[in-house]
Amino acid sequence: MKTLKKSVYTSPLLESIPKLIHGFSTKAFGDMRDGANRSEFIKTIHGKPEGIVWMVQVHKNHVHSVTEHDVGKEIPNTDGLVYKFDPRLLIQPILTVHVADCIPLLVVDPVKKIIGSAHAGWKSTVGHIAQLLVSEMKKMGSDPNDIRAVIGPHISPYCYEIEEERANTINSAFGKNTGVVIHRDGKWFADIGEGNLIDLLRSGVRENNIDFDRKVCTFCQDKELFSYRKSGKENTGEILGAIGWK
Repeated sequence: MKTLKKSVYTSPLLESIPKLIHGFSTKAFGDMRDGANRSEFIKTIHGKPEGIVWMVQVHKNHVHSVTEHDVGKEIPNTDGLVYKFDPRLLIQPILTVHVADCIPLLVVDPVKKIIGSAHAGWKSTVGHIAQLLVSEMKKMGSDPNDIRAVIGPHISPYCYEIEEERANTINSAFGKNTGVVIHRDGKWFADIGEGNLIDLLRSGVRENNIDFDRKVCTFCQDKELFSYRKSGKENTGEILGAIGWK
């Protein structure tokens, strides 16, 4: 995730895939919980707003397999979506994920034409949602060697301070000395990006097929990206990650 065009973050790793659209919004588009703002953003990345599939996220790890009946719908109690291209559909679903410090994870298998999105806050990360997303793609026919993934804009470990109890929970999920939990100057910090990277690698996704730009931090770049923590926990807005087929 290294390019910014028309106030949209995109990934060079995905830009070369024919017929694929994707991107992460910025504050320039406003709060993505607003339907009009979402539509404008989706149009900017050359998608059809009526194809949006919206997750009612609950900070867990349920992954939903999208069908033609889900196009343009809200999917309740869900933090992950997967879809295999169906040429019969006139309007292709656009998988989305909305966040303000949590990770918006986008994945694609360009060989089998399978896409996925996931909301990976600390709870979903501990629930290994990245592994579950890849597992669902494998059920659809994906070879992990073909999967490309983008770990989108989120709060960095330099800014994401946590209490010791949460640190212990995360360490229980990933193990100590994995870099997911950092103890610095008597304080605890979490690197949820590293946690999802570890899970993608453990799932068989190749490291050179993972776009993880550690320099992008929602907390530090709050003039450009929404941050739940930086705004004083008043959730002033959310950004959107989106992926789909033309």
